[in-house]
Amino acid sequence: MFMSQEFPRPAGRPTGAPATSEAAWALTGLWAGVATVMGLAAATIEPISDLGRGAVVFAAVGAACAVALASAAMMFGIAAALAGWRRFKPLLSHAVPVSALPVPPPPGGNPILEELVAGLAAQFARLDKKFEAATGSGAAPGRDGGNAGPDQMRESVAHAAQRFMLEQGALEARTKAEAESAELRSKARLNALAEAVLPRVNTLNDDVARLRRALAEGEARLRQFEQQVFDILRARDAGDALRRLDAEASALFDKLFDADERHYDAAAAWQADYALWKSRINTFWDILRGYSTDVEQPFAVTNADVGRAGGIPDTALFVTQDMRFCYQMMVVVNERHMNFRENAFSFNAEKAKPPQPGAATAQQLPSPPTKTRQPAASGSLVA
Repeated sequence: MFMSQEFPRPAGRPTGAPATSEAAWALTGLWAGVATVMGLAAATIEPISDLGRGAVVFAAVGAACAVALASAAMMFGIAAALAGWRRFKPLLSHAVPVSALPVPPPPGGNPILEELVAGLAAQFARLDKKFEAATGSGAAPGRDGGNAGPDQMRESVAHAAQRFMLEQGALEARTKAEAESAELRSKARLNALAEAVLPRVNTLNDDVARLRRALAEGEARLRQFEQQVFDILRARDAGDALRRLDAEASALFDKLFDADERHYDAAAAWQADYALWKSRINTFWDILRGYSTDVEQPFAVTNADVGRAGGIPDTALFVTQDMRFCYQMMVVVNERHMNFRENAFSFNAEKAKPPQPGAATAQQLPSPPTKTRQPAASGSLVA
């Protein structure tokens, strides 16, 4: 539970180290002694001595340098080995307890990590106190003076380590339990939120569906109202047109029915007024056919109906068969028209009325007249 730090310098030792100068003098003396010995040895060797004194000196100096270099390398290697040994095997009297080291602050905002770091720091402090008590305030274990032995110190450290493991396991279990509890609370809140929100969403869906149905019904009523307004306006315009056409057709019929030679000096003039009268009758019936396609054609009569029309004026205008047929056709169609016009005016007046609350709808109004009464007996004329 300790970490090695830079050791303090022993008391009494000077700050500046004079060992450097001492080592230099030692190497110089060694080099000089080796050079002297090697010079004497080289002088006794005939191949070297035959080369002269310079060769002897050169051999002595070279040998001295080689020995000095080997000695320096050996000394530096021994010094490095000793420094490494002391690095990995520090003296217990100069070890720094971990409790004295600065503890980095835990990450902020997480109470679990803060509690864990605080527990570890307290445990390290307790272990440091126990170790100091066991070693007698820095003395080496096992010495005299009433200090605890190594076995008791190891037992105390093992007991502290066991307690630390138990506390760590309890902290992990508590952390896991709190995480599971938080997860359960989150799920419960989500379920409660879903139970509270889903019914409201369903209610909103029902309200939206009702609003859509109401909107569709309103649009249908609006379209029906627009159609009613259109029919009312068209019926009012048609009422004026029907009265005008009926008045013109009645005036032309009276003139054609009399067949006065003062008005018609030739058959062509009578035929021209007959064409105008026929156009007014067709237009009158076509307006009513705009409400229903079941309205009959005004001139859809048979020959038998024409034969029952009655007598023909005895004038020069009707000497031909075509003129007599046109006259009889006019009498029959006018009789049909007179039976049809009253029902047509009543129907158009009902269409022109605005709808009242509770009144019959457009589909329940009387249908346009499609049938006429039976034609009059033979010989009858409609004035």
